[in-house]
Amino acid sequence: MNRAALRWSVDVELSFAQSIYVVALGERSVEPTLRSMLKGTVQTVNDRLLTHSLECGRFWEGLRSSAQGGKTVLASIPESLRGAGCSELMLESVERQVASLLTGGRHDFDQAFPQLAAQIELRFRPLRDRWETCGFGLLHMLTKGFWGGSVSTVQDAQPSIPLVMIQPVRGGDGGADPRTGRVWMEAMLTDVDPAVPEVLRLAFLIHLLRVSQTLDFDDLSPEIRKAYHLALMIQCLEVGREFDLVRDTELPVERAIELWRLGDSLLVGTVLNWWEAESGAEDPWPIKVQRLSASLATE
Repeated sequence: MNRAALRWSVDVELSFAQSIYVVALGERSVEPTLRSMLKGTVQTVNDRLLTHSLECGRFWEGLRSSAQGGKTVLASIPESLRGAGCSELMLESVERQVASLLTGGRHDFDQAFPQLAAQIELRFRPLRDRWETCGFGLLHMLTKGFWGGSVSTVQDAQPSIPLVMIQPVRGGDGGADPRTGRVWMEAMLTDVDPAVPEVLRLAFLIHLLRVSQTLDFDDLSPEIRKAYHLALMIQCLEVGREFDLVRDTELPVERAIELWRLGDSLLVGTVLNWWEAESGAEDPWPIKVQRLSASLATE
């Protein structure tokens, strides 16, 4: 992977989508003004959705997911309404109502953060500097460890990856969209926890993107996809230890699961036992991940 492979940019639109998603879910935000600013918009949208017997949670999830792929919030409304159960007969009317409300919410958001793009760019500079130091080596080791002799083929599969940075809303979050080939992250000025540095989150997300695209995760069951997320996570921690990014004697699996939002602490023992048994095995990763999925199913 060459040094032109990441295209760093700021995405204010996704920042808004992430903000309103977190408020809609009632989650704590590191930006205290968001809830007071957006809760009225969220509640009114929910009232409209409930009037038409639509599923609020699925709507907000669909809205954020679509924005993660690069769509504007307003352009994401029809697809999100369909995912929430809206019929084609009601779609145009409900879309118009929701679009008007979200336009108002976006206006309030822009008024509150008029210099947001510049602020995000300043915040991600430390991560970019650290990535230039060790990120490409991390990716090489992760790819080689996963694909073995096929490493050069995989590295050439996607010569450039868009990386979009957004406002810190949850205090550390990120994702990968295989459909569009985009990776996104909240721009944390410093590591949330030095035990699991943000540069490892970025390496994990890019590695996950490549694996998911190559193996076509859309064809896999949710259980297998979950197992891949956990398997790639612990592989990333192990490689991070080789780069002196993870310094604890034991891999910080529980903390990574929490920070990278991969599940709950009940998974830790299963993942560690699997890694101890399988990390040195010669079997291809898909077979090893099948075993992890089977172990997780018994939990």
